[in-house]
Amino acid sequence: GSTVQGEERYRRTLELRLEVEVTVFDHKCVKMSEGVYENSDRIEDDEPDAMNNTAIDGQLYGNVRAFKPSPRDGVVASVHVQWWKRPSGVAAVCLGLLCVLLLAGIIGLSVYCGVIGHRDSKERNQLQASYNNLTEERVQLQTSYNTLTEERDQLQTEREILNRRLTNLKQTCPEGWQKFESSWYFLSTKTKTWNESREDCMERGADLVIINSDAE
Repeated sequence: GSTVQGEERYRRTLELRLEVEVTVFDHKCVKMSEGVYENSDRIEDDEPDAMNNTAIDGQLYGNVRAFKPSPRDGVVASVHVQWWKRPSGVAAVCLGLLCVLLLAGIIGLSVYCGVIGHRDSKERNQLQASYNNLTEERVQLQTSYNTLTEERDQLQTEREILNRRLTNLKQTCPEGWQKFESSWYFLSTKTKTWNESREDCMERGADLVIINSDAE
């Protein structure tokens, strides 16, 4: 804080000194011009005024010297201050570093988002492919299930038809009779003569036959 105030005071002192020197120089130039065109008598008459002007100039220089900064005030004598040591220079450096860091952060975030987006897109495509495969398998399984269901219904219908036929056969076929192809046979365990056996068959509504086939 004291350094900044000292610099400001020194700057104002330099400005005041420059203004005083310019004023004195202009004043001297005017006096010299007047002295060229005036005669020597006028110059001799104006010697007291010149002495007064010299006294004024000495007083002005004395005032300027009075404003000369002292090292005890902590004022830096050199006016060539390095720009990065000034408050504005430090602020500019900090702002530049902040911009660089912000740019690096934006670039890093963009790269990260790009990598994450590519990875997510790849995973999404894989999941979509898996979903499509599972959908196809589900359709195939559904088709197989429908086919098996139809076959089961057909078998169930055939079984019911066969059960009804078997029931009808049991109702129409007397006990002890056996069916072979389109004929029914009754095997008697009793030993009888040919005539007795034939009479027994005729009583049952059949006829006595001789079986020559091994399968029959």
